[in-house]
Amino acid sequence: MSNIFGIWQMDGAVLGSDEIANLTRPTCQYAPDGSFSKIAGSIAVGVQPYYTNERAKLDTGPTYAFNGDLVTLDGRIDNHRELCTMLGISEKDNTSDSEIVLRAFEHWGSGCFAKFIGDWALALWMPRDRTLFLARDHAGTRTLFYHHTKGVVIWSTHLDSFFYGHQRNYKLSVAYMGGYLAGISCGDSTPYEGIRSVLPGHVVTINADRQTTTPYWQPVVVDRIRYNRDTDYEDHFRSLFQQAVRRRIAAGAPILAHLSGGIDSSSIVCMADCLYQSEEDGRLQRLDTVSYFDDSEPSWNERPFVSMVEEQRGKTGFHLDHSFIEHQFESSDVSKRSFVPGRDLASDLREETFERLPQASRYRVILSGVGGDELLGGVPTPLPELGDLLISGQMLGFLERSAAWGIASRTSLWHLIGQTSHYLWSLSHHQEHSMGHFPAWGTNHLRALCQTISPITGHSSLPFLPSALESASGWYAVLGAIAQTPPPSIIRREYRYPYLDRDLVEFLLCVPREQLVRPGRRRYMMRNALKGIVPSGVLERRRKAFITRSPLLALQSARERIFTLFKKSILAGMQLIDTPKFLHLIDLASKGEDLPQLAGISRAILLELWLQSAGSLQAETATSSLASCLTTSS
Repeated sequence: MSNIFGIWQMDGAVLGSDEIANLTRPTCQYAPDGSFSKIAGSIAVGVQPYYTNERAKLDTGPTYAFNGDLVTLDGRIDNHRELCTMLGISEKDNTSDSEIVLRAFEHWGSGCFAKFIGDWALALWMPRDRTLFLARDHAGTRTLFYHHTKGVVIWSTHLDSFFYGHQRNYKLSVAYMGGYLAGISCGDSTPYEGIRSVLPGHVVTINADRQTTTPYWQPVVVDRIRYNRDTDYEDHFRSLFQQAVRRRIAAGAPILAHLSGGIDSSSIVCMADCLYQSEEDGRLQRLDTVSYFDDSEPSWNERPFVSMVEEQRGKTGFHLDHSFIEHQFESSDVSKRSFVPGRDLASDLREETFERLPQASRYRVILSGVGGDELLGGVPTPLPELGDLLISGQMLGFLERSAAWGIASRTSLWHLIGQTSHYLWSLSHHQEHSMGHFPAWGTNHLRALCQTISPITGHSSLPFLPSALESASGWYAVLGAIAQTPPPSIIRREYRYPYLDRDLVEFLLCVPREQLVRPGRRRYMMRNALKGIVPSGVLERRRKAFITRSPLLALQSARERIFTLFKKSILAGMQLIDTPKFLHLIDLASKGEDLPQLAGISRAILLELWLQSAGSLQAETATSSLASCLTTSS
């Protein structure tokens, strides 16, 4: 992932080399392929490239158009051939993705962003109108942050850039902290007031008069794809999945794929092998794999399923032991500053273990199966399908499908009718993030805060079918999880997500719900489509077990350390947690009792560790930020 950055002095004051250097220095460690910048009067932009494929090397820095427009791009435009055809560009010209972006902007204006398919983020400067555009792809696979205040705009791929050489004190965002604790996505918020994140599928437009945020892509669909046969859906899925994987294994830097033994990661690896074996001109990269195992979890043995994939491909990957028991809830190394919560000492150790793998540093790309479960019917609930039938007035179909689901789940018809009615009521009342999972240790202040957090959906429930809203909800859950994943501290590799490919996503959002999940049969379409590609033992396995024992053992082991941590809790000072209730749950865990909110407890501990860590903020801003935050919350 390359780093793009810049600063704009909106009053027209000429910038010097110090301003761009302050943005460049803190991120040099993430950019081994140089640093290129350009100062043009009151605006300065830069790129620190991180080359991961051969085509990316066509972009060597900020790119100008003949009319003066300027763009910096991080990422990959997958439909560059189609765009070249539409724009009358000869493919023989070896036109870079940045040049295509500029030509597209000249042709379509700000409407061009909806036409870019791939993994990308960009900053585009239009000098004639003195307007800045900041945009990210539909899935937000690349980060892009910005700060706009007092006539100055700063933007960067990494938050590190905002805490170097600038005499600014960023207050901590209480709203972000509340959303983080409750597991609710906070949209464009970051842990710092004033620093925003460009939303996936949106473009931020800034000029002298105003700042606007406009969506150019939405995951909620009205139309449905209708084929006559199940095999037509399966063929279409297989073709798009193949394309999604192909786009992400182009020749270039060595690629490592996560292989967990589940159907999502296994399908990526197996499809990549099929493509590699059929390719004759060497344009695709053969994958290596890494698998993590937790032998302390009795119901979570992934080794047999990983072995099935490795045996089929004739290649053994890296195997690493990683147990949640290792999480002793100690602060991350202060020398490895993290500008977002989520890391602890165990995270550091896991990363260091990975970096000690033979030739680990050669891998610049990691393929991930994130998104497969949410988009392909991983949760076998009948409610979206039954809701569609009920609100469409198809009563006979509703009763027939309710009976089928009732038999498969051993649930009475009346119970399913009641569940479906309640489900439709929650949708009609815009319950995008249910408070049903609100933490038991949360305060009334946290509850009120969560109710004020605006969802990033930007749509009402009508006229969309329940299944469309359910699919969109799953999509936003994926984006929230990616956004709250802290970046590595040593090497920031480029993550690629085949299941988030836009062409594939748009297809999955439009297929009928019964193609994704049926009574007693989850992953219906996917399993049928990938027969003969993925080992049958993996395709037909039951859903992966949840890790439950290791987190409890970790909490038992770290009980005293956690109690000490929360004696002077910053979160309690913010009125976000009820400390006695929280510690009572830790006590229950120490006695071996199962807890329904382990994920929320872990988030609270990690957030408290981050707030109390000297490494969470630049030293000179930490005290003032925390003091301001506490004053505001009280």
